[in-house]
Amino acid sequence: MGTSTAGRRPDLIYSGWWLTELHGGSSTDIRIGPLRAESANELSALAERVYGRSYAAAPWIYDPDEVAGRLRSGELWSVVATARVGEIVGHMALWHRRDNKRICGSGMTIVAPEARGHRLSTALAIEIAGEMERRGYVGCVSYPVTLSTVTHRLTRAGGGVETGMLVAHLPAETTTHVARVPTRSRSSVLVMYQPLREAPKREVFAPQRHSAIMRQIYGRAGLGRRIVDAGHIAPTGLTILVTKFEEVRSLMSFVVARVGADVCDRISSEYGSTVIQQIDLRLDDVHTPWAGERLRNEGFAFAAVLPEYASGDVLRLQRCSASEADPEPTRLVFAEADQMKRYVEADLASVGRAR
Repeated sequence: MGTSTAGRRPDLIYSGWWLTELHGGSSTDIRIGPLRAESANELSALAERVYGRSYAAAPWIYDPDEVAGRLRSGELWSVVATARVGEIVGHMALWHRRDNKRICGSGMTIVAPEARGHRLSTALAIEIAGEMERRGYVGCVSYPVTLSTVTHRLTRAGGGVETGMLVAHLPAETTTHVARVPTRSRSSVLVMYQPLREAPKREVFAPQRHSAIMRQIYGRAGLGRRIVDAGHIAPTGLTILVTKFEEVRSLMSFVVARVGADVCDRISSEYGSTVIQQIDLRLDDVHTPWAGERLRNEGFAFAAVLPEYASGDVLRLQRCSASEADPEPTRLVFAEADQMKRYVEADLASVGRAR
């Protein structure tokens, strides 16, 4: 695939597997291709060179054996940019959860400082898009950082829509590397869904207070969803949930497999002193509206809608320490992203006032 450079500065020509970067008449070839498991140590080295040991999105990236295992199992597929000298200077990945191969996640975009400003991320994204098509995913979820517009623009160019925002999601050390200036503030990430194929039509049981924003999200994503107002049906029995603690992010996450009458007690007894807590509720569960309102009394507000994320769609709620709720200023270039930011922040503020 050739790209004409007539009438513009030829910073980067994308042609099949190769990129040619032009600088004053000299050229440097950069190969774009899949990361092999035996080269996992080179990805770990790139992450450490760019982010130090602060890459909170996937701390396992610093363990070459873990990276290699995920590549061999097919759970992770990475594309890298390799300079002529053999050094990896760029990376992007897609992955799926073991229990759900309908959708994938994409991201982990890492570009070496000397390779930035030449649309390398675009070339990596083209390869990722091709692999998503080959694998037949229904959709893709990604989490662009709000301090950089690059991955947000790329996701929008691929048809992605904003479905939420995770406030103060990344620690200050990671924020420092992204912003390239020292800071003590945490930063947020957008949640985006990129529809790739027609998804099944579904009924969802959503909290009435969030039904309007959810209708907008589903409409923009072209998803056939009927939001059912089931009221607040109290559950019986015990809650079934899975918890996960991430030390780097000071994040405790909960996946609620079944809402029980004790859901608030179960969750409040486990998040301890973590800065951020996030809860995933199934939107095919008629008890989710009841749980959403009860958890609101515990300080949990709207975070995101995650289409096709479990047996169906998921509603994510979030709670964060008051001192962390005003993160680093965001850089949003699309009106829909700004609307989502304002909705999420207003809901968090409303929960804070009600407590």
